[in-house]
Amino acid sequence: MFAQQNNTNNKLAINNIGLPKVINYTSKNYQGHPRCYDAVQDNDGFLYFANFWGIIQFDGTKWKKIFLTNGSSCTSLTKTTSGEIYVGGRNDIGYIKSNEKGERHFVSIRQNIIGVRTFGEIWQTYATKEGILFVSYEALFFKPYNDTKILTLIKDIQGCFYVNDQILVQKENKIWSYVNGKFELVSNSNFKSEITSIIPFKKDLLFATNGGLFIYDGNKFSKWESQVTKVFNQGFSKILRTIDNKLIFTIKQFGIIITDINGNILTSLNKSSGLLTNSMSGIYTDKEDNLWATSNSGISYIPLSDEITYINDYSGISGTPYSSAEYNGYLYLSTSDGIFRKRLTPINQNITRPFEKVEGISGVVWKLFVYDGKLFCGQGNAAYQIDGDTIKQIYNKGTWLFHPLEGLNLILIGTYRGLGILEKKNGNWIYKNSIKGFEESSRYLVEDKYGDIWISHGNKGIYQLRIDKSLTQVTKVKQYNKRNGLPDNYDNNVFKINEQIIISGKKGIYFYDFETEKIKDFLPLSSILGKNIHLERVQKVTDNLLWLMFNNGILAKVEKFNQNNYKVRLLTNRFENNTIQSFEHLNTINENLLLIGTQEGFSFLKRDKLVNKSSFIFSSFINKVEVITANPEVIWDGLSSKFNKLSKSIPYSKRSLRFSYTAPSYQDQQGLRFQYFLSGFEEDNKWSNWTSNYYKEYTNLRAGTYVFHLRAINSSGLISKETRLEFEVSPPWYSTIYAYIIYLISLISICYASLKYIQKWHNKEKRKIEIEKERKIREEQIKSEEARLQNEKAIIKLEQEKLDIEALNLLKKEELLNIAKEKEREIFEIQQEKLVADLCAKNNELTSLTIHLTQKNEVLSSIKASLNKAIKESGEKTTQTNLAQVGHMIEKNLNSQKEWDKFSEHFDVVHEDFLKKLQKRYPDLKANSLKLCAYVKMKLSSKQIAVLMNTEPESVTKARYRLRLKFNLTKEISLEEFLNEINFESYIE
Repeated sequence: MFAQQNNTNNKLAINNIGLPKVINYTSKNYQGHPRCYDAVQDNDGFLYFANFWGIIQFDGTKWKKIFLTNGSSCTSLTKTTSGEIYVGGRNDIGYIKSNEKGERHFVSIRQNIIGVRTFGEIWQTYATKEGILFVSYEALFFKPYNDTKILTLIKDIQGCFYVNDQILVQKENKIWSYVNGKFELVSNSNFKSEITSIIPFKKDLLFATNGGLFIYDGNKFSKWESQVTKVFNQGFSKILRTIDNKLIFTIKQFGIIITDINGNILTSLNKSSGLLTNSMSGIYTDKEDNLWATSNSGISYIPLSDEITYINDYSGISGTPYSSAEYNGYLYLSTSDGIFRKRLTPINQNITRPFEKVEGISGVVWKLFVYDGKLFCGQGNAAYQIDGDTIKQIYNKGTWLFHPLEGLNLILIGTYRGLGILEKKNGNWIYKNSIKGFEESSRYLVEDKYGDIWISHGNKGIYQLRIDKSLTQVTKVKQYNKRNGLPDNYDNNVFKINEQIIISGKKGIYFYDFETEKIKDFLPLSSILGKNIHLERVQKVTDNLLWLMFNNGILAKVEKFNQNNYKVRLLTNRFENNTIQSFEHLNTINENLLLIGTQEGFSFLKRDKLVNKSSFIFSSFINKVEVITANPEVIWDGLSSKFNKLSKSIPYSKRSLRFSYTAPSYQDQQGLRFQYFLSGFEEDNKWSNWTSNYYKEYTNLRAGTYVFHLRAINSSGLISKETRLEFEVSPPWYSTIYAYIIYLISLISICYASLKYIQKWHNKEKRKIEIEKERKIREEQIKSEEARLQNEKAIIKLEQEKLDIEALNLLKKEELLNIAKEKEREIFEIQQEKLVADLCAKNNELTSLTIHLTQKNEVLSSIKASLNKAIKESGEKTTQTNLAQVGHMIEKNLNSQKEWDKFSEHFDVVHEDFLKKLQKRYPDLKANSLKLCAYVKMKLSSKQIAVLMNTEPESVTKARYRLRLKFNLTKEISLEEFLNEINFESYIE
């Protein structure tokens, strides 16, 4: 029973030997003041620290500063159940709020305090059920959730605490409880020392003071008797209770003590174990139950829930780790600097005691091995036996390992130059002999069920040895390498899993088939681990449970159901690229605890914490989006795991973007990997490969809507919730609505310009016709003038002949008179001909003008009809208006008064002032009626008249009918006859 109890105690002690890996953040990291007071974590997992220069926000990769309105210190922080962060500072209080770009900023509510204007530092801030408590020594303020006013509950206090939904105040060295709006004195609460912290403790309350720890059971206070109070009787500052019922104490000038619920010390942390200082101003446990300690020197992160603890320089060891063993109540560790040990005690009285170096063995120690109540050490120059505190050399050459032979009371040793045998004499082990016939380095070996020895060599493959019964000579050597079953000669390892010989190479896992005497693929493992893995170590926990270590540091726990059925139970990359390659060390302390050699020393892996983490929910976050330029422009600087959408679209000129992201897994930040894709950019929306980069860039994005998708995976294989950020890239200026408006205006302008051009061309053509007409008129005039001159010459000649005849023949007067009369008749005829010629010319001119008007009106009417059709078909009001204006211009040209005046002038010349006379005879005739009379007299058809008058033939028919009525014509007389035969003589005045 005693032995069983001692073994249990040793296991408890081993569980508490390793130290958590302390990560320190100083002002150089967060670019703030060294002094920090408090910490809090929001609902998304991001941390906020109260700093002398304001508030510091941390997302795991980036630090940001948030300043108070008055630029003062932030001294306390708290979070409500809804996730709001409230802030207490020097003469200022408020809360943290996000703007549209996601940036956090401080909002002051100091102005809402009733009756108090200055109050110094707010040293504590509590989120109660009813509201927020702000605690200063000058006053205690309370802000209800449902009111903006801030009340002053009490002034001049020594401290205030909120515990078990109860407000407790220390004033005048007494404890007061706030009940039903007033403070009531707690009985038997006279304290001479300052109370620094209060927490729920079992069914009672635990008080921390400068003078020690006290239990309050509801009636009286009593000193708490425990191991921690025996070691420390004063200086207690802060207390926290963790999720797994551990107690965390800060002790002035010493550091941090962690105990179980009964006060038994489990771990001590101080400056010598990695903290920045021994005096903490505040402690806080986050969602994962990890500890954040604030001090005047910065921030220390202590991952208490981490599945890994460390034995390193802070524990008193040095050198590269190679082996470990539990022996005689001690934990022994071997490194390149020798052997170190520490006594295993369930309750460590000397909590600062480091490992001690074992004197007598120096230099590199490859192997520690416990057998037959002795500890064997394989060293670079010898082999040793440790019996209690006695060290004895048993071999004088470099030794790798020790292997008890099956069924024999002998130990086979692997040396630098082959194999040797140890035997036991008089209670001690001594070197017996070397085994001849094999002189290769024997660092790794196993014994198969037939007694053959299998040795792996780093450069030459695998050897199978058969040794004679005297164990002095190798009788058979068979080498396995690239020529007979292995993928390569290098980096092959041999293991034994139950009765199977397992061989690992660079590209897979194999086994030796005893029946065929060949090496074959070991499908039960390679099928679940992959063929390209390189197995370095196998550590047996039980017959059915194995730890596997790969050459890159990946660690797997595998359960065996039968010889051909294995299943991976756990997989972690926490040791990736952090082991001592080719010298990896695994040691199973118990089923829950594994000791591993790493580049940072020895590490304890606690399986139960690794399993518990599989249910932990964590999130990935997009914490910044910026435009990729010489001076990057930040367009999103927020933190949220929910779906987000940028409120403003991104200009097309800024469409090259960098997305930065993180996941608040503070103890495993190095092991995080990320996946992403950009929907709207990638057609298949396929997740990228896992990457350790904390940003992704996209350049020259097209205009459109995009959604950036992100998720993370931690070293335990847990995948985070997906985060998305939607944004829009605006189209270029030439594809915007404003550009299309400009295009439309330009199109209308082009149409208008085209119409103006057509009109100008038409006017030009019209002018050409007019010029041609004028030319013809001038030619007619010239011809007429020439005819007139010819006539005049003829007349003069005739007159001269007449005179000559009269002068020469006065006697023949009568004859001559007759001749003269004849000549006069000829002259009259000539004059009549000239008049007829003039009238023909005028009539031709009138006809030409009529034809021109007809053609012009037909063209304009056609253009007008096309415009009317365009107006009806156009959907743009502006276009309709512009086209209508052109139509009005054409209409005006169709009804030009100037052209009518010119026509009527020519008509009256040809027809002896017909229109003037008709107007005088019928004064009430309108212009259109006169036009119709003229066209009818010219014997034009109704269709021709309709074109000239810009109307329809039916309208011309109706107009002709109205004229008949006006002229009182009977059916027997046509309008043409009337106009051609009308006599104006009787109407001439």
